[in-house]
Amino acid sequence: MSEMPPLDPADTRPSYQQAADIIRDRIISGVYKVGDHLPSFVELGKRFGVNSSTVQKGVRMLQEQGFVASAPGRGTWVLSATPAPVDPVLQRLDEIDDRIASLETVVEELLRREGHTPR
Repeated sequence: MSEMPPLDPADTRPSYQQAADIIRDRIISGVYKVGDHLPSFVELGKRFGVNSSTVQKGVRMLQEQGFVASAPGRGTWVLSATPAPVDPVLQRLDEIDDRIASLETVVEELLRREGHTPR
């Protein structure tokens, strides 16, 4: 399995979104094939340089999109290399949620630069 690239700290997308996008790209490109198990959340977190809960949130997005499935004690495996049909309203809500998360990240960084502690 090829090395997982680290997440880009300059990217304004949330870390879980970056992780999900990298894993999705690897599924679509065939690095991970249908039926393959993904590395554990802990292992992916080490590869991406983030907490395993961040990876878990990204993988949850991929589950909702129909790319992967997870089960306790069985791990996470690839279901499909094509996304499941998505309700346009839910897709728009996800996009809005991602934009809000990106804005929160930018605001927190600006607050830090000004010497404030974000909540």
